[in-house]
Amino acid sequence: MSNHDKKKITVGVYLRMNKAPKTALYCRTASPCADGIEKQQKMLQDYAAKDGHTDTVLYCDNGSNGLNFDRPSFKKLEKDIKNGDIKTVIVCDVSRISRNGIDMMKWIGKFKKSGGEFVSIQDGYSDEFTELEKDILKHLMKYKKTNRSKQNKIAIGS
Repeated sequence: MSNHDKKKITVGVYLRMNKAPKTALYCRTASPCADGIEKQQKMLQDYAAKDGHTDTVLYCDNGSNGLNFDRPSFKKLEKDIKNGDIKTVIVCDVSRISRNGIDMMKWIGKFKKSGGEFVSIQDGYSDEFTELEKDILKHLMKYKKTNRSKQNKIAIGS
């Protein structure tokens, strides 16, 4: 075959890099405390390793109250969930998400509807949202009843 008979062929290779969603490890303390946040981090990392979560991202809000979602790492977590980078969220206990039970339930429910899995280590919840919702409502009602009782005592003068 002569050089005139050879044709130049260009070959393109397209590789699609699918990145698998990661597991978020979220911790929060209300007051800046290295010891408290480090204990949560260790608990989360130990649990994740034991449960087979190998690709994890740590989100920490040290010194942020749980009464609202206006926390830097929590906002980053939500952005990463929205972008499809996070599929599972693990916390030490549900109060790390929010101290407001209704907001907590709404957030967890929204996350669950998006296909996410939520794990609360100390509360023993692993995607058991109906049981979680029942427990949260039970605690909210207990708190509301206790608070109402205290208000009545104050009003009566006891």
